[in-house]
Amino acid sequence: MRFSLSATIMMLGCASTLWAATLIIKHDGSFDPDRLRQELQLPGEGRPALTGVAPGNPRGLDRVLRWELPEGEPAAKWIAHLERLRQIEYAETIPLRRTFDWPDDGDGLYALELVQAAAAWDLSHGDLAVVIGVLDIGTDWQHEDLEGNLYLNEAEANGTPGEDDDGNGFIDDIRGWDFFEGDNDPDPGNPAYTHGTHVAGTASAVTDNGTGVAAIAWNCSYMPVRVGIGSTIYNGYEGIHYAAHNGAHIINLSWGGSNYSAFEQDVCQDALDQGVVLVAAAGNNNSNEPHYPAAYYGVIAVANVNAEDLKSGSSCWGTWIDVCAPGVSINSTLPNDNYGQLSGTSMAAPQVASLLGLLKSYRPGWSGLQIMQQVIFTADPIDDLNPGYEGLLGSGRINAATALGEMVTAIRLSDVQLEDASGDGILDPGETVDLLATLTNHLSPISDYSCVLSCDDIYIDITSAAFSGGALATGEEAVGELQFEIDAAAPNGHPFQLAFEVTANGGGFAITEYRRYVVLPVYGDHDNGNCRLTVSSLGALGYYDNEESQAVGSGFQYPIGATNSLWHGSFLVGYDGEHVSDCATWNQPTVPYDFTTAPGGELAITTSGDLQESITVFNDAINPNALPVEVLLHGMSLATGPASNGVILTYRLLNTGTTTLNGVQAALWMDFDCMGTWDNDYAGYDADAGLGFQHDEGSIWVGMGILSHDAASFRAVDNFSWVNNGFTDSEKYGFMTEGFVVTNPANTNDWSLFQSAPLADLEPGGQHTVAWAVLGGDDFNDLLANFNELYEYNLQHSPELPAAVPQDWQLERLYPNPFNPATTLVLSTPAPRRFSLEVFNILGEQVYRSSPQLAAGSHQLTLDLAGQPTGVYLLRLSADRRSLTRKLMLVK
Repeated sequence: MRFSLSATIMMLGCASTLWAATLIIKHDGSFDPDRLRQELQLPGEGRPALTGVAPGNPRGLDRVLRWELPEGEPAAKWIAHLERLRQIEYAETIPLRRTFDWPDDGDGLYALELVQAAAAWDLSHGDLAVVIGVLDIGTDWQHEDLEGNLYLNEAEANGTPGEDDDGNGFIDDIRGWDFFEGDNDPDPGNPAYTHGTHVAGTASAVTDNGTGVAAIAWNCSYMPVRVGIGSTIYNGYEGIHYAAHNGAHIINLSWGGSNYSAFEQDVCQDALDQGVVLVAAAGNNNSNEPHYPAAYYGVIAVANVNAEDLKSGSSCWGTWIDVCAPGVSINSTLPNDNYGQLSGTSMAAPQVASLLGLLKSYRPGWSGLQIMQQVIFTADPIDDLNPGYEGLLGSGRINAATALGEMVTAIRLSDVQLEDASGDGILDPGETVDLLATLTNHLSPISDYSCVLSCDDIYIDITSAAFSGGALATGEEAVGELQFEIDAAAPNGHPFQLAFEVTANGGGFAITEYRRYVVLPVYGDHDNGNCRLTVSSLGALGYYDNEESQAVGSGFQYPIGATNSLWHGSFLVGYDGEHVSDCATWNQPTVPYDFTTAPGGELAITTSGDLQESITVFNDAINPNALPVEVLLHGMSLATGPASNGVILTYRLLNTGTTTLNGVQAALWMDFDCMGTWDNDYAGYDADAGLGFQHDEGSIWVGMGILSHDAASFRAVDNFSWVNNGFTDSEKYGFMTEGFVVTNPANTNDWSLFQSAPLADLEPGGQHTVAWAVLGGDDFNDLLANFNELYEYNLQHSPELPAAVPQDWQLERLYPNPFNPATTLVLSTPAPRRFSLEVFNILGEQVYRSSPQLAAGSHQLTLDLAGQPTGVYLLRLSADRRSLTRKLMLVK
């Protein structure tokens, strides 16, 4: 049979990009090759010519000719010309076959077979010049199966010991860096810490050396960067910045967490700007909740599948996943020249990083974005094998053979710029928002494109939904205008997701990409147990938005779905009648709210198993007479058991000022309204338990009580007499310090409960912690039993809060931040030592450096960035073998 021209061209679309084409031509025997050469005006002497394949073969192979095309000759043109001649039976390119190269590194490497690594190795064995950064808890870089592929910093290796020969700020970083210990040896320090060594072997074990295991990348080198210890990552983003600016082409991040950070996204974007590809594990809690850094823009999120391409039971999933890779029972390197199997998305991610390294070796001229898209869009679809996860496992399971052997289409949403009507960058209810969406064509040229915006959220109305255009060359961009409106009834803190459906080549290519946004993200619910409580990043509970005069949030429901029993509540802190900070409604005499969300302290709520946790940080920085206290709120609720009938709220107070705060008091005020009514509640206090309560006739009971201290005061507050007429700071501080007043009133009324805890004086940089339970019960005895359960749970599981200050030498405070043009560091050290103080802009350029020698004690250092432009900066403070990094914001 004769191949059609169109079929032949399609076949050539892959092959002609990989090797010089060879034509196979079969004629009918009616003329000789010389005549054919003349008819086709083929090259003469000294140029490629027609040669016979098998003279005298009875099956007609003596009529088959081979023509090695000259370099640059288009095969499709000649096939079309030949097929027009009646003497030609067929003309086609000869498919190039290769031996299946397989390393001699032992058994148990099913993942390499699954991703078809052997066919990819026929095209490339990798290149030591391509560097894969392995950012983990340390790597045994002297391992027998790792040392041969170890990255080498030639400038430092051949330089002067003890000097920063390459000028990158790290002395003798010959083979990477240890950010945890602050030295040039990224070893884990303990053979029990196996994670980083296993990840390194999966990404870049020496292949075909007759030893141990193999990696997809074969000969690519790896840069070990230690960023933590045990199972905790402390310096991950310092490590990303280092690797991205010191030679890594790919960076593997087999770690993460659930909280979003604008700073972390900035660091990831900076790495992307350097042309680096970031690969991250999607997480192992079988959830569709975004896991960071995997879910950041510009990072490849990797889910985990087994040898049958089925999603691992532990692997996370969702629309934010990019690809899958084998991650179950992966055999790799372990410390001290050992080997063993581990499972998880931590093992899947370095498979992708390894393939990216191999592809970068094969396509050295391609950008990081191009190799990223090539790996994503050459994956094998596995949705049919994973019912219920369709569209939630990315483009499928990676395929090394197609990643190196095929050219694909990849037009992606590369940027979205939002301009809200108020211009403050905050999406408010009732606003119209304009979008500028940028599409980038990363790989094969396309004939046309379109982008359609949609959203299934009831509060979002798409008012300009699409843009489209014609052909785009490789690397070319297209920008289109879109628009949506936020309903005026959209609640503050309401999350929504925009979907961008991008198509090309008449619909032959299609992908839907998502961007997540939040309408005024200030509150969320604890709702995994038998009650629901709204917490916020403003110190308010309940939650009533006094600024906008609207009731938003779920309040307090016991049980879940019952009528709300809480109008509004607030945390309070103060040290005299003129200095009280809170978020209580009808606050007097100045602004409605004292507290505001601290930079980077946005509320985050996560669930793991039975435990749901919230965390947020707020302060009083917006007020002219601000109380210099930063408050971290950590909430805990349980899904089952008697402790599931309440929420534990732990508050940590940090003195951010320079003077001691004497007589500090912390309090909780809760305006409960049982059964949704407010003027017929009973209120009371059980002094033995320290439990305040309210109930209506025949209603459930609600209460609050301190878990960490003996109460300093309690009052059932008559709202008609006090709160509704203006709740002044003087009145609030009086309630904190007047002891136990109006504890068991006999009458029904519109009551609220107020309870305080005495705290010691708060020195600069000092901190105090106090915890409350907010709970419900079917009657008083049930309420009391539930409170005792919450007390016992908190006693045994008191949360480990993020450290406010480090150990040993301490950066006690950095204020103000944002600043212009100077900020102050409060730094203490128990012994004399020299510190290194460096500031870098987001491009990694050093803009400030000093090396103060400090005596034992506390010191205030001024950091002046006058002359630098507005923007984000990174402060790195180092001493001895430790360093820490903080984000700075200069605003002029």
